[in-house]
Amino acid sequence: MTPDTVDYRVNVEFKIDNFNPKSLFSELNLSCSPDSSSHQQFDLIVELRCSEDILSDDEYGDVFSVSLKRGFFELDLNGCEIMAGTRYGEHDKSSTISFKVSKEEITRHSKKGEGGGAISTGFSLKKLFSVNASISGGCDAAISHESVCSRINESEEAVRRVTALGGNTWEISEPEGEGVLRGRYLGDENLCNIKAKKKIYKVIGYFKCLPKDLSVQLKKSSTNMHFLRRKFAVNYTRVINLLLTKGFEKKGDYLVISKSSMRPIYRRKKK
Repeated sequence: MTPDTVDYRVNVEFKIDNFNPKSLFSELNLSCSPDSSSHQQFDLIVELRCSEDILSDDEYGDVFSVSLKRGFFELDLNGCEIMAGTRYGEHDKSSTISFKVSKEEITRHSKKGEGGGAISTGFSLKKLFSVNASISGGCDAAISHESVCSRINESEEAVRRVTALGGNTWEISEPEGEGVLRGRYLGDENLCNIKAKKKIYKVIGYFKCLPKDLSVQLKKSSTNMHFLRRKFAVNYTRVINLLLTKGFEKKGDYLVISKSSMRPIYRRKKK
């Protein structure tokens, strides 16, 4: 059944399921904008928060501080699609770049001796060609004329914390040197507009990261464990294993930190 054949003599509400492991690491929630007039086409609101969390390894008595340097939010759409031109965080490139061109002219005067002199003029363009002329006679000064032209690029590029990528994905990151993800990055804006292609559809959102995007610090360790003196990369493996035991999931090369889904539920109206 297509959206055009939906029986509108029913009440429609969204069933939302959130998968946020018991962690301060991140919190994710999908919802439909209250300004949307139809469940067949609506603005999607995504609320995303990030923070630092503390993980304890009870087996070895170690305590880790874990946070994110970068994350990715991905939409998995079943029976629906994103309307073109509605994605939040698009980084549009201008077809033209504006330049400021400044031109400086310099005229120099120099005086020769009395009773005779010469006027010489010279022009040069990056040593590609030159013209020289001299006039002898009763002139007392020499004049030289120079022209300098420079071009200054005045284009600016904004640094974004949320950037729309391909594949229904958004990158969440701080500007270089600003540290780890901390605070709310999505929530006030409509992320995109969703249009149903079928009566039954589902929207699933994943907040994920690559292992290299984890920021791990060893806060407390057992003094008698010799392997703690090994390379720091060992801590990453142990932290990922700890996260997996606490309910986190693997999705390809990524570690899924939070997940949220929504789908419509139809209930007939009472007569």
